[in-house]
Amino acid sequence: MPSHRRWAHVALIVPLLVAAPAMVRAAETAPALTLSEALARATAAAPILRGARAGVDAERGRLDQARLRPNPELSLEVENFAGSRPFRGLDGAELTASVQQPIELGGKRAARMDAGRAALDAAALRAAQARLDLEQAVRRAHAEAAAAQEVLTLARRESEAAAELFRTVSRLVEAGREPPLRQARAQVERTTAEASRLGAEREYEAAKRRLAALTGDESAVFMLDTSTLYQPPRPTGDRAAVDVAVARQDLARARAEVRVERAARIPDPRLTVGVRRLRAEEATAVVAGLAIPFPLFNGNRGAVRAAAAEAVRAEAALAQAEIDARVRAANAIASYDTAQAQAEALATGAVPAAEEAVRVARLGYAAGKFPLLELIEAQRALTVVRRQRVAAALDVARAAADLDRALGRTLLPE
Repeated sequence: MPSHRRWAHVALIVPLLVAAPAMVRAAETAPALTLSEALARATAAAPILRGARAGVDAERGRLDQARLRPNPELSLEVENFAGSRPFRGLDGAELTASVQQPIELGGKRAARMDAGRAALDAAALRAAQARLDLEQAVRRAHAEAAAAQEVLTLARRESEAAAELFRTVSRLVEAGREPPLRQARAQVERTTAEASRLGAEREYEAAKRRLAALTGDESAVFMLDTSTLYQPPRPTGDRAAVDVAVARQDLARARAEVRVERAARIPDPRLTVGVRRLRAEEATAVVAGLAIPFPLFNGNRGAVRAAAAEAVRAEAALAQAEIDARVRAANAIASYDTAQAQAEALATGAVPAAEEAVRVARLGYAAGKFPLLELIEAQRALTVVRRQRVAAALDVARAAADLDRALGRTLLPE
């Protein structure tokens, strides 16, 4: 590689190496990001919620428009001018000014308003649905980042323990109390633990970036409050069966649209009232008229059939939503109960037993009663069960988020 390119690479890498420890220190000294804070940030930054609120505003505008009656029409007509003989010029012209007002029949306005209200209610429910989906995603992402932080803490502790074991074995080998093979074995354990720590750091940073993407903080310079990982919060709000409610409201809107299309089949007459000026007679007269469309070709039958088919599809969607809601809730309850039982068994049984085994193995090895292999195996077993406990706690947190989403429960304020 040419020297100038080598120095260019060095110039790029050195600032990163200098800045990395500062970023780590800033993250470790920053206040721990709690779940409630993550939810508040996500609620303020999420585009999906802005879109949902805009959808509600749009339906509110359509409902306001649906309340309005048809506008009157003002017309001005000039007759009997620019013709031949007596109608030359404007001497015989007749000027008529009139107002035409369409009259809606068949309950068109009421049907439009019913459909608009149903659409507005559906949009509001979809906004609540979007908030529940966002909350579920943030809760899962926060739990995953907290679990990754816990795993990283364990990995660092395991790396330090493996390094200490290597130093102890090295001293014993130098003193002639252990064969060199024991030192090589301890070196393998130290290298493995260090590799595990590096992997845990990468996973931790990736989990924080996923959470940061939801909260709108792309820097991801923060620590995690891990308390909710082991004690998932209980929701205070309740939007029970919001998915079913959305489907039910969609059905109400579809049925309202059927009434709108059926009402559109009834012709709307147009009432005309005006004043005519007769120049030849120097007189004024009132004119009135009534026009009624005759639905000879277009009876709006196709639109009625289409709206009726949409209502049937909405009925099927509601039935499917009810089935999905029951299955989703049942699966979420089963997953939560299973994860809770496993987490409790690990926390109260396996982890304390593994910690006691390591303590006894260390004492026995120091006293020369146990071989190094026993201590290594005990430490490996402790590593496994500790990580299993974190994984089980993560499963509980995920299952709690999924269960609350299935039941429509929420931590977010209205």
